[in-house]
Amino acid sequence: MQVKEGASDDVKNRPVVPESELNSYALSPLHQHIQHYRLYTNQHYLLGGSVLDASLGFQQNIRREYNHPTDPSQAGLFLRLNTMKLWHPVAGPFFFEPGASVGVNGMVQDNKSLDATDFPIPDYRLSDLGYLSLR
Repeated sequence: MQVKEGASDDVKNRPVVPESELNSYALSPLHQHIQHYRLYTNQHYLLGGSVLDASLGFQQNIRREYNHPTDPSQAGLFLRLNTMKLWHPVAGPFFFEPGASVGVNGMVQDNKSLDATDFPIPDYRLSDLGYLSLR
């Protein structure tokens, strides 16, 4: 069982985990806490001879890893990832072409490291945008 950190942690001479902890349903002080939230909508409209679809989604993932045996309330890793996606195709008779489709899709991601001691993934913001055109 890990009870010390850094140079003080002697992996070969760690104490054995007591039976009471092995048979318990309680969380270990060294654990992960992951929360994931998702909101999504998809709309479908008929406009004359055209079809309009719109999809919008938002997700938030929060991950904490508690890995400090000498300070179990301090997260070693604490990340928050927000993702927003958009998909907006339109199908119908465009420019006198009955089977044509056009649309856009995009995504924005924002990753932040919060109150933690380790930073394996740097903060970043990612955006992308694309289009489609089928005839």
